[in-house]
Amino acid sequence: MALPPAVTSAQDELRGRALQALRLDLQLNLDHARQAQDERSDGTWQHPGGDAGERRGQERTMKRSPHSAIKVLAGTLIFSHAEMLRPQSQEWRLHLGGCHTIARGLVQSPSQLQAESPALRFLSKELSDLESLLELSHFRPRPSRAPVPPSRVQPHRLGTFTTFTEILRDITSQERMQGPLDTRAGDSISMTDLRVWKQRIDQAFDLSRSELSNQHAADTVAGLAFKSVIDAHHVAAIIYLHQVYFQFVHPTEMLDVRLCSAITNVQDAGLYYHDLFWPLFVLGTLSTGQDQQQTWVERLWRLCVSTTSFYCNEPALAFLKAYWARPSEEYLVSWIQYARLHSDVLDSFIIF
Repeated sequence: MALPPAVTSAQDELRGRALQALRLDLQLNLDHARQAQDERSDGTWQHPGGDAGERRGQERTMKRSPHSAIKVLAGTLIFSHAEMLRPQSQEWRLHLGGCHTIARGLVQSPSQLQAESPALRFLSKELSDLESLLELSHFRPRPSRAPVPPSRVQPHRLGTFTTFTEILRDITSQERMQGPLDTRAGDSISMTDLRVWKQRIDQAFDLSRSELSNQHAADTVAGLAFKSVIDAHHVAAIIYLHQVYFQFVHPTEMLDVRLCSAITNVQDAGLYYHDLFWPLFVLGTLSTGQDQQQTWVERLWRLCVSTTSFYCNEPALAFLKAYWARPSEEYLVSWIQYARLHSDVLDSFIIF
């Protein structure tokens, strides 16, 4: 659904003013941070002693100007979000990289700062969630990382969808550690682990349902729509888990029907479009050979983009369309296998 030119122009002007104000505020904070660094007399920041010397320098910086550094991190994160609202912009990636650079210094700061700074904890969690959503599509080779044992990580009460995001991050990390399905050892797919993952997803679902009464009356339009959002994320997480472990292309146990029903309920209410991108993407990965469903997914995706202005989600739709149009010899290839096979030509995307 296209917006009228006048509305689009007004939005562009508003974004431009907001970005200009943000850049000015961020520049002021950067100037303060540089001034604090220049005031150091021991020169540890330039110490040639490698990581240890750099870490000590970062800790001294955080002791002297932690609040300025946190403001810079917040401003840079706002920049990243603002760029997500611009059509065809990729600059949000640059700002996200800047966030990581700043956050590394803050995380290595004294533990007292971390304990006494709710702002830092919030910003670090937001940054971690963004990285998790971006990692879903990143299949290019990276340094190996330790696996995430599913039994060690439990859902936390940090918000309704934080639990689902954490689970997606851990499942993705496990998949990247295992590598392509045809290179895994025969005992690497453990049904015990699968049950543990499923248990975590169900716990997140129960937690989200229990918190529903704190946000909406369950019998209102908004409450019922919110319940459907939770249902959609619950089913999408189960499908993604099975896609990771078994690489299936077509759904089982009527999971696609359940997911489509939950998404439709949210669409009918005209609410929470921002929360539909991930469930809608998962449904799209199950739409091979289904022209009518593909058309519906694409139309609803574009409606969600035009309603929320999160144009950063457009590359994910482009990926789905390329996956739908894959050659017949790749018909039985799952979207994860497809992304890995074509990682040399496909850019990573975010589903936000």
